[in-house]
Formats: sequence, C-alpha cells, structure tokens
Amino acid sequence: MEKTEWLDGWKLHKIISPKLPYNLHGDQCCLMQEAGEKLFGLGALPDYTGLNLPEIHRLGSSGNFAIRLPNKPKRFLVTRRDAHKGYLTQDDFSLVFEVDWDSRLVYVNTALGTQPSTDSLLVAKTFEIDDKVMAWAHFHEAVDTEFAVKINYPALGKKDWDALGRMVEKGVRIINMIDHDLLRKGGVADGKPDAAIIIGEDPRETFKLAIKLAQKAFLDKNSVSNLA
Repeated sequence: MEKTEWLDGWKLHKIISPKLPYNLHGDQCCLMQEAGEKLFGLGALPDYTGLNLPEIHRLGSSGNFAIRLPNKPKRFLVTRRDAHKGYLTQDDFSLVFEVDWDSRLVYVNTALGTQPSTDSLLVAKTFEIDDKVMAWAHFHEAVDTEFAVKINYPALGKKDWDALGRMVEKGVRIINMIDHDLLRKGGVADGKPDAAIIIGEDPRETFKLAIKLAQKAFLDKNSVSNLA
C-alpha cells in the first residue's frame, strides 16, 4: 500500500490493484457516465471556461457521483477529483474501501496519479448514517426543495458532516447547498442555494431524478428570465 497526502489533515492509503474500479464495477461506472453526460449537457456541471482559473478547474470539474457497493456497506465508487464529469473515462473512478475517521485515512483504489472526489467524506458519512442510501449525485444548480444546508468546501470537519447528517437521518433525499458554488458568484456569498445533493436507494432512479430536477430548474430559470 502507498500512503499519500490528500486534503488538509487527511491522507490516502492507496491499495495497489492490477484492475481499476471501472474494470471491477463497469455497470455502476456506466450509470455515472450517463448521468454526468446529461447533467453537463444541461449546464448543471459548469466548466468555468469564462473564469480566470487554472486549466484543471475549468474542465467540468464541478459536482460528483457515487454508488455504494451491494453487500459491502463501507465501500463505494466515486468520481475522481477534478474529472470532467461530462466526459468521464475509465480512469475517472475511485473505489473507496473504508474511511478511518480517527486516523483521518481513506483506503482507496484509484488510477495512477488520481485522487477520489473532495466530497468523498460527505458521501461516506451519508452512506454510514443511512444504510438504505445507495447512490449520490451532486451538481451545481439549486432545485425545488424545502431543505437546504450550508456546508464548507471542502467539507473536512464534523460540523459539515453533522449538518448534512441531520437531514439524512430524517430521510431527506433532495437537499440544496447554500453558497457552495462561490466560483460562479465571484467569491461573494449571498446566502442563497446554488447546488444540490440527490440521494436514493436505487442508483438508476436516483440519477434519473437528479436529471429531472436539474432540467426543471433550468426550465424555471429560463421562464423567469424571459419574463424579466
């Protein structure tokens, strides 16, 4: 195993395997590829090309998807950090085996030179809190829901995990995030939702719902723009 730095105070324990997560769990990865392509096409996974950012942050790197593996409650597939979610390749998936919260270690199989999504800890907490949840979709567009939460980015502390966890414990499945996508706000917080998390028991249905909600959000936004 190889131990590497990941996020502030967190390390990755990379489990070296001759097979990538895509080779082991191709069907689940294909579901995430299809969802990414459709959500990117809607504009819910912005590519930030109009902003003065390093190249890596312009390529549709916003948002992430994850699927928990059946019969392996701690294991889940998640899109890699900075991957273009609209054009996911075989190298763009990580397999998280376990998160050691006390030692701040994430045990993972991922392609050479890649890391799991920065939201992997939020995903892990969500799956840990509700064992019925099997899928996660996160994109940068607010949707029609009464539930919203403000979470720091990246979410690396108990305060952030607990804020989301309280909603998951109540059975909430559609959650907006407040001031999460500050890049498109020019770095200025306005206290309004600008991203969403959709979770569910069935991966295919969860991603279908995410696409439907994003589509409605853009239709509603365009309707208001046309009336203005």
